[in-house]
Amino acid sequence: MQIVRFCKFLVVAVPIFEGTAFGQGHKVVGVSYGDTITALDEAKRQIKVRLAGTDAPERGQVFANRSKQNRSRLVFGKQVTLEGKKIDRYGRRVVKVGYVGVDLGLRTFAAVRC
Repeated sequence: MQIVRFCKFLVVAVPIFEGTAFGQGHKVVGVSYGDTITALDEAKRQIKVRLAGTDAPERGQVFANRSKQNRSRLVFGKQVTLEGKKIDRYGRRVVKVGYVGVDLGLRTFAAVRC
């Protein structure tokens, strides 16, 4: 019997945000969890959004604080693009959040210092 080995490769495409359905130039003014941020819209109103494609630990769960810290380090105070119209059961828009052409929902934190 011959054993055949297969190599599997994972290719991740990083989308470039040229235009968005929800708007550009939103400043991030808060991070609630690793997957929920608050940004200012064009009229300087705060909007709470959830990152599409991301599931982060909630308060009280293991690594919740670390997840929030990492997301804050990435986006707090920065201009991001938001794309999407879906609403979750908590009334938050579920959007792709782009920063410097990278979808932050696809960004993962492989290494966590404890």
